[in-house]
Amino acid sequence: MNNQNKLIDSLSLNIITDSLFSNIISSCLYQYDSGLSEDPYQEIQLFLINLKQDIKRKQINLVNEQNTIKLINTCKTILNISEGSTILTKNNLLTHLPNIDLYVQNFIINNIQNSKDINKQEFKVMMSEIIQNINIYSEVLSISNDLKCFDDFIQYSQSNDTTAFEAVKLYKDTVTQLYTSLNKLESLNKLNENKDYFIIDSPESVEELATEMIEYLGEKFSSFITNYFLFDNILGGIESSTVITLSAPSNHGKSLLLINLANNIIEENINNFEDGDAILIVTLEDDIKILLKRILSIFGNYDSEVIKYLYKQSNESISSIDSDNLLKSKFTKLMNNTIKKAIYEKTGKKVTLVIKHAPEDTFSGADLSNFILKLKTENQLNVKLVLNDYIDVMIPSKNKTNDKYKDQGTITQELRTTSKLFSIPVITATQNSRSSETNMQYAQSNSDIGDSYLKIRYSDIVVMLRMMDTVKDIFDDSVQRDCFSTNQYLDDNNNQLSPQLLKYKEQLVTELIPMEFRITKSKNSAKGSSKFMLFCKRNLKIYDQLDYYLNDLKALNMNSTNLRKEIDELRDLSISCVADDFLNNLDISF
Repeated sequence: MNNQNKLIDSLSLNIITDSLFSNIISSCLYQYDSGLSEDPYQEIQLFLINLKQDIKRKQINLVNEQNTIKLINTCKTILNISEGSTILTKNNLLTHLPNIDLYVQNFIINNIQNSKDINKQEFKVMMSEIIQNINIYSEVLSISNDLKCFDDFIQYSQSNDTTAFEAVKLYKDTVTQLYTSLNKLESLNKLNENKDYFIIDSPESVEELATEMIEYLGEKFSSFITNYFLFDNILGGIESSTVITLSAPSNHGKSLLLINLANNIIEENINNFEDGDAILIVTLEDDIKILLKRILSIFGNYDSEVIKYLYKQSNESISSIDSDNLLKSKFTKLMNNTIKKAIYEKTGKKVTLVIKHAPEDTFSGADLSNFILKLKTENQLNVKLVLNDYIDVMIPSKNKTNDKYKDQGTITQELRTTSKLFSIPVITATQNSRSSETNMQYAQSNSDIGDSYLKIRYSDIVVMLRMMDTVKDIFDDSVQRDCFSTNQYLDDNNNQLSPQLLKYKEQLVTELIPMEFRITKSKNSAKGSSKFMLFCKRNLKIYDQLDYYLNDLKALNMNSTNLRKEIDELRDLSISCVADDFLNNLDISF
C-alpha cells in the first residue's frame, strides 16, 4: 500500500495556513490578557517545534515546505523576543528581525503591518483560534493511521482485481472507521458544542448572545407536542437535550406509554420533520416481533386481540402446510399490508421509525450513542428522539460495580450525556419499588422509585404513572374532571351526564382504565401537577380525553373487523388445503 497519507496532507493544508502564522505573530504585538487558564505561548512554542519535526520526518507533506519552515523559525524568534522586556509593535517588528529573507519580510508587511489594530475581545478570539488549531492538528495526527485507511481504500478500489461489491463494502467499513475516529477527537467535537459562558458587558456581547441563541433555536433545539395535556401544556412539550423518566409499578403501562408517545409525536409533528429524520425505539425486554404486536395495535388503531389472532393464525396455518407457498405468500401479503397501513402510511416519507432490540444486560449508554452514529453514517438518518425501554435492564458503559444504586445512576447520567451530545430528547422508562403497588390511595412521589434514587437526580423530568382500575373507574368524579368534556353533560355545571353516554356506561367501564400521571420532578413549576388519562384495553392506546377515544371508536371497529375478515378467509383457505392434502394422501384399496 501507499505510504503517503494524502488525507492528512489535505487536512494539514487547512490547519497550517498563512492565517495561523500571522495570528501567532500578531499575538506577540498586543499586551492583552489571553483569557486562557494556562500560558498559551508555551503551547505555541512546543507546537512550532513539533511541526518543524513533522515536516522534516515527512509525517506531513506541504506544498511549500521551505517557506513554511522559514515562518516557523520567524515565529519562534518573535516569541522569544516578546518573552523578554522588549515591547513589539507592528512598526518596530522588522527592526528586531534584521536577518530575515525577502519572503518573510513581505509576509510581515502584507499580513501584519497592513492589518488593522484589534481590540481586547478580538485578541481573545484570535488566541482561542490559535490554540484550537494547534489542538486539532495534534489530534488529527494522532489518528493518522486511521486516516491513511482512506488513502489505502482509494488505491485498492482502483485495482483491476477489485470487484464492485468488494469496493463498496470496503468503502462502508472505511467511512465507518473514519467517522468513529473523528468523533473521538475532543477539539473537533467542541466545535459543535454551544459556548459555555457569555459575558454581557456591551452591545457587541448582547449581539453575540442573540446570534448564538438564534443559531441554537434554528439548528439544535426541537420541541415536540404529544396531544397529552400534561406533557404539552404543563411541561411545555418534549424538548431537546432533556431526559424524561417515566416510572411506574410493574405492568402499569410504562412500555405502552412509550409507544403511545411515539405514535402521538409522529401524528402531531409530522409536518415539522425533515428528510432523513428518525424516531428511535429501543426495546431491551421484548424482542421486535413481540413489540410489533403492540405497535400495530396503537399505530394502526387495531384491536389487540385481532393482532394476536393474526399472529396465531399465521403460525398455525403456515406450519400445518409446509409446502404451500401460495398460502404463505398470502399471509405475507396480509402482514405486509397491516404493517404498511399501521406504520408506513403514518410516517410516510416525513420521518423514519427505527426499532432497535438488544438483550437484557447487554446494552449501555455508549451503545446507544454508537447506534445513533451508525444510523447517521450508514443510513443517513438523523435521530430526533429516543424512547428507551428501559433503564433497569441496561448496563453502565464502563466501571460496572454490580451495585444497582450506583450503576442505575450511572446509566441515567449516560443517557443524559447522549441527550446533550445529540441535542435530542431521551424518554426512558423505569420501574417503581414493589411497595408502590400496594399504596394506590397515596399520592405518587419520587420515593416510589425502584433500586436507585440517582435515577431521579440525573433525570431532567420525572413522571410517575399507575393504573387505577382497582380503586376507580372512568366515572369517578376526579377522572371525569380530567377526561370528560362539556359534550358529555346535559347542564352547564357538568353535574348531569348525558343519557347517550350513560347508555354505554358498562362498555366504557369495561374498555377504559383510568391512569393517574403525576410530575414529581421538573425544572419549572410543573412539579406536583397530576392528571388522569384513559387506557383503552382494546387498541392499547392512552387517551387524554374521552372524546378522543369516542372519535377513534368507529375506525377501531372497522379496522379490526376488516382485518379479522381477511384472517378468517386465509384460515378457511388453510383448512381447505389441509383437507385436500389429507384426501390426496389417503391410501384407499379395495
